[in-house]
Amino acid sequence: MTVTVPVKRVDLMGWHKYGAKKTTIDGISFPSKGEAETYSVLLLLQKGEVISGLNLQETVYLTKAKISYKTDFSFTALKAVEKVWVEFKGVETDRWRLIKKLWKHYGPGRLQVYKANNRGVYLHEEIIPSGE
Repeated sequence: MTVTVPVKRVDLMGWHKYGAKKTTIDGISFPSKGEAETYSVLLLLQKGEVISGLNLQETVYLTKAKISYKTDFSFTALKAVEKVWVEFKGVETDRWRLIKKLWKHYGPGRLQVYKANNRGVYLHEEIIPSGE
């Protein structure tokens, strides 16, 4: 006797291993809702003339060996006239922990790390390189 069991097909297209939901704002696609919300917050700060020159996906070189890392955003803080890099973190991976350590020693400037909770995104920490 042969038994046939119906198999439900799973569509893996668009699937993200950390459960992130791809989100689009102003025609720009972000890999997660949290990153898109961080962008929205930064846009409001730019419209309020607190920051200027908002950039996406800027490559930064850490160490003399040119280890590269692509931050989610960067901008110039107008009050302090300083360049600031921004990263949204939903899940802290081993790679992120390594980048964080490298940034503390070799980062080009202040790195703001945002996270999300049920109220939205918030500034979780700032990493200021030891050379500053």
